[in-house]
Amino acid sequence: PWGKPTKGKRTRKNKSTDKYIVRSRHQRRK
Repeated sequence: PWGKPTKGKRTRKNKSTDKYIVRSRHQRRK
């Protein structure tokens, strides 16, 4: 729900955590 364009407006303020969240999701996939 972080990399979505529709919800991007709300997470726009959490751009710093966006990178951390995306990284965690990528590591879990591995």
